Amino acid sequence: MAIWIKHVVAVRTSRDKDFKKAMWYPDVDLSEVVIDTFTKQASTNFTVPLSSSEALTNGDVAAVKGIYLESNAACKVYLNGSTNSLSMVPAAGKVAKLFLEAEVTTVEIENESTDTELEGVYICWGDPTP
Repeated sequence: MAIWIKHVVAVRTSRDKDFKKAMWYPDVDLSEVVIDTFTKQASTNFTVPLSSSEALTNGDVAAVKGIYLESNAACKVYLNGSTNSLSMVPAAGKVAKLFLEAEVTTVEIENESTDTELEGVYICWGDPTP
């Protein structure tokens, strides 16, 4: 499975149509093809009670390459055991979304609301072994 495939096409430029006065010409080092593959994915719906937090599970994905997180209320997201957080605040009537491509070991989500139960979706992808 692949989450994204990137192809960069090298462009040739010249001052004349026969390319005798080439200004820039592609070579092997200038073209790029990237295919980021993964073999496992895990997903879950979650509910976090008022003013509390919850650690989200990565299932059988040991080497997480990316995450997608969606929440219906304001929350803080702590990655990889950090004490620094990302704040997710949805617009009125919408959901907040986070898409991140990075090595992630742990995800903890904190419900900042005192009157709304936090509900959302968590998806991670990667490989079964680091």
